[in-house]
Amino acid sequence: MVSSGYQEYLENLGQTIKDIPSSHIVNYDETNFVDDSGSVKVVTKRGGKYTHRTIGSSKSITTAQFAIAADGTLLPPYIAYKAKHSYEDWTEGGIEGAGYNRSMSG
Repeated sequence: MVSSGYQEYLENLGQTIKDIPSSHIVNYDETNFVDDSGSVKVVTKRGGKYTHRTIGSSKSITTAQFAIAADGTLLPPYIAYKAKHSYEDWTEGGIEGAGYNRSMSG
């Protein structure tokens, strides 16, 4: 059973967006990729001497935002690198139309 407050919210939302084209209603999600996640679990053969080794960890962070419109249109992603400066080669071979930037926090 839907609560009356939630039902009222949905009715108000429906009235608010009734004249907005579905191509203009967008939902997005943001996720972070790191090269050192801290705690790591490894599945390996019992008794292995060197089961896991981290090489060249920089604790870098890359943030990616993905968006889709209510009509099903998938928008190009937006990528933000954790860096003081950005470099053109970071965008080479990327997704067509993607946005790229940098920030000190990633």
